[in-house]
Amino acid sequence: MANFTTIQSSLGTSEFTTGTERSIVKAATFSSGSPQLTQGYVRYTIDATGLPAGAVIEVRRYLTAGPSGTQRQVDIATIRSAQVIEVDMGLVVEPWDVTIKLIAGSSPQTIGYVVKQDINQVSITDGAIAAATFAAGAITSTVLAANAITSTIIASGAIGASQIASAAITAAKFATDAIDGNALAAAAVTKIQSGLALVTDIATIIGRLPTALIGGRMQSDVGSWLGTQPVTPTVAGIPKVEDATMQARIDATRAAKIDQLDAAMTSRASLTSVASVQTDTTALRASVDVAVSSRAPATDMTTLLGRLTSTRAGLLDNLAQLDVAASSIAGAVWSAISEGTEAFGDAIRLLVARAAGGDSVSDGDGHYTFKSRDRAKTRIDLQRAGNTITVVTRDGT
Repeated sequence: MANFTTIQSSLGTSEFTTGTERSIVKAATFSSGSPQLTQGYVRYTIDATGLPAGAVIEVRRYLTAGPSGTQRQVDIATIRSAQVIEVDMGLVVEPWDVTIKLIAGSSPQTIGYVVKQDINQVSITDGAIAAATFAAGAITSTVLAANAITSTIIASGAIGASQIASAAITAAKFATDAIDGNALAAAAVTKIQSGLALVTDIATIIGRLPTALIGGRMQSDVGSWLGTQPVTPTVAGIPKVEDATMQARIDATRAAKIDQLDAAMTSRASLTSVASVQTDTTALRASVDVAVSSRAPATDMTTLLGRLTSTRAGLLDNLAQLDVAASSIAGAVWSAISEGTEAFGDAIRLLVARAAGGDSVSDGDGHYTFKSRDRAKTRIDLQRAGNTITVVTRDGT
């Protein structure tokens, strides 16, 4: 059933002043970047029955269209007399807005309005839909469209341990071979293997075990060392093993040097690499070994320094000032002040509006407006009475 919601209702007289376009949907000054985002059927009513003679308002509608996402004006209605208008916008699914702008007459003006939208929301009581609501077998895989239920449809955390009954998922729920290697991601296999000994690890361990084990097992103590029976152990169960020859060959100085062998020998330079370095070194020496007489004489350097004085060297820094794009020069001219606070660009826009932006042309008294090329902005708004011309609005921005 339709659910009509009043978005905004009548505002005070201070809300509509000359030259200010206000959104009657947002109850604020119009901004193209702040549209109404709700969707549904829209109807708005504007009560301008209190509009006095000489007052003029514009009612504008905006919709967002195109890839830019910018609001575009789709139509404009000019009201010059007291009346009530009611407009059905129909179904609106894109961001939208409706505005009123007082363009002539005394300011402020009392203008009433109501904007309504059928948002067509339906509330479902908590617990109204339960498992007993559906007949047995009513929802099957053939009833649901392919990919109808995905991770984006189900809210984060919607299905947790508390939503699944105890023992609801057991081995009996899965068909034979339902979970095989194809059903597991490569990362899952890696995590299962993490912490487990691989075949290569076991082979490495076996290779380090002695070939002759006592009774097929390893003893907790050392039975022999290079064919020599162990001496009395210093700790129970652990024999004391000493070898004077080994200690003599690996003294403290040599042991410290062993720490330097922290890289594989393959990472060292090969004999071919060393030979290449020697060849390159010889070539380098040949290039450097050039007679000093072939260099520029000192008198040439003195002449060069005399021409390139400190002052001239400092002037080289000004070369960066010449690297200015033509667009920057044009922009500087366009924004330069021509008179008062108006830039040359403002003056050009005012001249274009005066030449081709008028609503009507006559020689008599009255009210005249001259707009921008897109008719969206009033650039010149003036009143003529005899020889007196009063400029109400002058906007070249």
